[in-house]
Amino acid sequence: MGFVLSAIGFFGAAGQISMGAISDRIGRRLALNLSFGFGIVFLLLLMRVGADKMLLFLLLGGLSACAFAILGLLSGPVATEAVPAALIASVAGISTGVAEIFGGGIMPSIAGFVAQHFGIQHTLTVGLFGLIGGLILSFFIRETAPRFARSPSAAI
Repeated sequence: MGFVLSAIGFFGAAGQISMGAISDRIGRRLALNLSFGFGIVFLLLLMRVGADKMLLFLLLGGLSACAFAILGLLSGPVATEAVPAALIASVAGISTGVAEIFGGGIMPSIAGFVAQHFGIQHTLTVGLFGLIGGLILSFFIRETAPRFARSPSAAI
């Protein structure tokens, strides 16, 4: 169990910090697209791997890096750069609150339903559909990085 928490914590923090810096160079939308895309790849591989602890560690680490990068980008730079300064706190709070409600309340209930009715081996499919949906939506986000945005107050 310790290696699981290590993978999530270490790789998650590294992904959140590094993708934030990378998004300054390549843009927020491309960084989100890459994070969602690689997250899908890591999750698909994780769903098919056997009991190889090192491979599980690396795949879970890669998935965590992507997930934390998405969380950091959407609740930080994308949310704060998309609105006027007077609304930054509200938008950051709303985006984080919605993520907590869905990620911490609704999705575990759906995963529990899937596990109970279709088998526990299918619970990761719920996360896969979430990543696919996020990837699709990320293509519609307007670029907010100051270096690439068309206007200083680009909106989502």
